[in-house]
Amino acid sequence: MTEAGTLALTRLDDFASWCESNGWTREPPKGIYEVLRLVPQSTVGLRPMVFYRRDRGGHVHASYGTGTLEARWVQKWLRQRAEREGKETTR
Repeated sequence: MTEAGTLALTRLDDFASWCESNGWTREPPKGIYEVLRLVPQSTVGLRPMVFYRRDRGGHVHASYGTGTLEARWVQKWLRQRAEREGKETTR
């Protein structure tokens, strides 16, 4: 991962499945650049996580101005994945 809120396109389905098992629901993307939209099952205080594909290699990026939520979930997923694979994490 190159920056917070950035996710490899090849890992998108794994991340979405993990989020679904942690209380998020996948909705159809809106527009031509949106590739993933996840909404919380509990609507209390959380907004949808939205990822877009831009011309930056094989990565998707969190929406502008709202990347903090997405970055936290991506980091949490990466940490848990690394722990399962027996790798050390840097954060």
